[in-house]
Amino acid sequence: TLFKAYALDSTAIRALLHMGNMYRMLGQYKESYTYYSKCVARMEELNSSLMWAMPNMIYVFQQVGETEKANYFIHKSIQYYESTPGEKRSQLSVIRLAHLRALNGDAEDALELLSNLAQQDCLIPSARSFEESFLWDKIRNEPEFMPIMREINAKRQAEYERVRQWLVENDLL
Repeated sequence: TLFKAYALDSTAIRALLHMGNMYRMLGQYKESYTYYSKCVARMEELNSSLMWAMPNMIYVFQQVGETEKANYFIHKSIQYYESTPGEKRSQLSVIRLAHLRALNGDAEDALELLSNLAQQDCLIPSARSFEESFLWDKIRNEPEFMPIMREINAKRQAEYERVRQWLVENDLL
């Protein structure tokens, strides 16, 4: 399990990341920070990057008051995601960029990214957990946030219904 993996190799980036994630999910941000910091140090040592994991780490850095470190990784991550032209960015990259903008307190930019995403013919996976993510805490109370989430959820529900109907028509359900 997780503790065994960490015990076997306490320098493995994935083990450090998963330990940090576990403590973050438990709300034990100081412990999470300890593992995330080791993870970041190891990534820098190996000249590697886990950009997809940065929003979670940044959130924890903010929770423990490591604002300078959080801001550094916000800007570094934003540069990474913005280096891909908008039309070539994957849906997941847009979501991560919106997370970063929200964590940075850029509500307008984050909401614009989400609104544009909601207008596209794409399906955001796990829309409910997406809506409830702690990464939206800084923009959750913005008046535009819930209408965007309702639109995303409505598209998701319509797609579920379309697939269900197809399954029924093809005697697969």
